[in-house]
Amino acid sequence: MTVTHGRSGWRHGHRDHTATATEASSLREPYGASQIFAVAFGVFFIVLGAVGLARGGVDSMTSPRVQLMGLSMTPMLALIHLAMGILAVASGVSRSTSRGMSTFLGAALIALGAIALIEPIEELGWATANGVAYLIIGALAIAVAAMTPAMEIRERRVVMDDSTTDQVA
Repeated sequence: MTVTHGRSGWRHGHRDHTATATEASSLREPYGASQIFAVAFGVFFIVLGAVGLARGGVDSMTSPRVQLMGLSMTPMLALIHLAMGILAVASGVSRSTSRGMSTFLGAALIALGAIALIEPIEELGWATANGVAYLIIGALAIAVAAMTPAMEIRERRVVMDDSTTDQVA
């Protein structure tokens, strides 16, 4: 006779009257380098975007052009920075999400950095410094995502005759 309950399998034998239960669950992953980087990256871009908007205003998205920490931007680019920062901070909730978002934003920043170096877009207020900064931050984001292993810790608990043994797989 086998009785299954939820995620656990309960077995009761008629002859020896022993009960066995097996339960598997996932444990919370420890923080990874990609999570820490994603949150730091996000906070940096949120501050950069917010200060850029505060200095440039929101009357026109393409002017004025403001300088902040060596980077040139218009209110439109400040909004893009703000959105990237919010996405990055939100991705810090789990290791896999932050790895994926760091890879995505890193690739996007490398592409945008190359575009900024080749053909500056006046509406965004890009300069050469923006292109170099995006290339560096994008490469760093991809490197940190690649160095963070995608690991999951699982716990399996077996209960037999009122004794408990834990196995971590």
